[in-house]
Amino acid sequence: TPSKFAMASCSRGDGSCGTMSSSALTFSSKQADLLDQIALREVECLNEAPAHPWANALKKGYRDDAQLVCESDADEQLLLNIPFSQVVKLHSIAVAGSPDDSGAFAPKTIHLYVNRPSMGFSDCESTKPTQTIELASADETTVDLAYVKFQNVHTLSVFIADNQGDEEVTKLSKLSIFGTLVQTTNMSEFKRVG
Repeated sequence: TPSKFAMASCSRGDGSCGTMSSSALTFSSKQADLLDQIALREVECLNEAPAHPWANALKKGYRDDAQLVCESDADEQLLLNIPFSQVVKLHSIAVAGSPDDSGAFAPKTIHLYVNRPSMGFSDCESTKPTQTIELASADETTVDLAYVKFQNVHTLSVFIADNQGDEEVTKLSKLSIFGTLVQTTNMSEFKRVG
């Protein structure tokens, strides 16, 4: 049986938001999981516990195992800076928290920032997010993004501000990013005619 996605709310500045159920999780033929476009060697996660790195939530295979999590270290906050190897347009993200302790450690408030490489925690406090998402549970939730604000993306910064149970540790078990490549012209392949 297909799993149902939990509901979430978001703020886009214009008040319009969207979530999808598994039956509605169909994108246009051009929407895809952008995992292969992420520059994995350049991903940075601030405040991750060394034994529970970001790869557990982001890499294929790892992110499909709910027992493997990216866990915060000193407090409940996590900040992932995710660079892409090519320019992309983002359509939606899927997030799941750890089901441990009835989901108390699962992410609750997530702020997304576009094209702000090497963001730090102080940057998150002084910069308005591109979009804010409020999750209602640890269940896998897919949230539509404000598509017009997520064009020409080189880097996505994901700031997890708190968790469902106001715990000292946050556990993220899955983060998937969906969208399309931005078609650009490679000038080195351009041939002059005439």
